[in-house]
Amino acid sequence: MNIYELKPYIGLGDLIFGMKRRGIRKICGDYKSYPTGFPVENRYMDDFGNIQCYYTHRKKLEAVSINPDAIIEYNNVKIEISKDAKLVIEKLNSIVDDLKYLHSNESYYSKKLGIFIFCPEDIIENVMIFSEHFYDEENEYLMKNYGTTVFED
Repeated sequence: MNIYELKPYIGLGDLIFGMKRRGIRKICGDYKSYPTGFPVENRYMDDFGNIQCYYTHRKKLEAVSINPDAIIEYNNVKIEISKDAKLVIEKLNSIVDDLKYLHSNESYYSKKLGIFIFCPEDIIENVMIFSEHFYDEENEYLMKNYGTTVFED
């Protein structure tokens, strides 16, 4: 099981936000690449199997998604990311006081940690660790068209 140090708004393990795509690929190895982005697909995602890296249109790292069966370490506390959302959320609540649930997309998030936990029906699908401005474009679109952001129900 891989262990990744969580550095809120800085990165995850050796993957630091702002790193170039080429450098990430050297660290992570084999990948499949896909276009991504909302509301416009002008960004990139590399799938390395156990993690997915999201890049800006300038090919710089802006978020990392990890699948269950990994460990996140934050302030010397290890959190095993299993599929069981209740266990993971209980552990996260012991280290942070701002964990919130969003009914609209069945996820939890912490702005202090810079993470989203996607867990429909209490089963974790992935955990997104994001940079400070990762959701800016999406939030602007949602606010303009729906009067909300990704951090609101």
